[in-house]
Amino acid sequence: MDRAHLGPPGRARRAARGRRGGAGAGPADGVSPRAVLLDAGLYPIGRWGAARAALAGAPMCEIGHHDPAALRTAIARCDPARCPVVVVDGYCPGCGRVAPLAAYLEAVHARDGWLVVDDTQALGVLGREPGRVPPFGAGGGGSLPYCGVAGRGVIAVCSLAKGFGVPAAVAAGDGELVARLSDAPTRVHCSPPSAPTIRAAMHALALDDREGDARRQRLAAVVARFRRGLARAGLRARGGAFPVQRLRPDGVSAAVLYRRLLSSGIRAVILRAACSAEPEVTLVLTARHRDDEIDTAVTVLARCAGLKPARESCIRSSRPSIE
Repeated sequence: MDRAHLGPPGRARRAARGRRGGAGAGPADGVSPRAVLLDAGLYPIGRWGAARAALAGAPMCEIGHHDPAALRTAIARCDPARCPVVVVDGYCPGCGRVAPLAAYLEAVHARDGWLVVDDTQALGVLGREPGRVPPFGAGGGGSLPYCGVAGRGVIAVCSLAKGFGVPAAVAAGDGELVARLSDAPTRVHCSPPSAPTIRAAMHALALDDREGDARRQRLAAVVARFRRGLARAGLRARGGAFPVQRLRPDGVSAAVLYRRLLSSGIRAVILRAACSAEPEVTLVLTARHRDDEIDTAVTVLARCAGLKPARESCIRSSRPSIE
């Protein structure tokens, strides 16, 4: 894992929380006055932390999803005496795009503000130099190294549950802010991770150091095979090369497709993202999925959607990319 982009390990570890630890924490702790600006596609957990700041008297507003121009306009309208705190998800599973983090950070730097990135989706998947190591990049450090963003005024708040299978969260990045979080009031009502959880996290990170990039390449191949199979069957999923794939086939509702898949032995979820107009059936792929499992999933999906899949050998491979 590219821990260089997540700040000093010791400080990051002190800021670690339990399963919900990141929800209440934020630059609001120990910093005043401030103004909170939320990306419109922000996941609910990020909104919980912003709501706490609003209850403490901070003005709060929402900006357009992945819209740097709207952010610059909103910051210009903020009270000059207030420090802008921008909260955004590093990767949006709703529209399948990485946030424009470099442009967001440039905007907050103009007013000595903070950029808070919920990077739970991208941590362990995306990494540095995606052009050299497509499609995810190397190191698994998340959307910040994927975008080449690091340094003053930026902090990542990440759950390790998705990318590493560990029920803990970590705040890392700007050393000054992480030090504030270490002693913030949030620690009063959030229990620290247990010793087994910390050991599990250390094991997962060590395993990622040894095998992470190879596993990510395998994951990319799994996603590519899945999408090729869907294309042959006349289906299209949103999500690009990312392992969270969302479908909304014509002629069948998300609820009906979900029930058909469940009755056929495939567990999916129905999600309606803040940036999506309609609910979609969502499937999560992993590096541990075998080719035959992917092919079976495509066959079942096509049948449940009323379509007929072609065979894997009948299609050419292509290089996937993050949308």
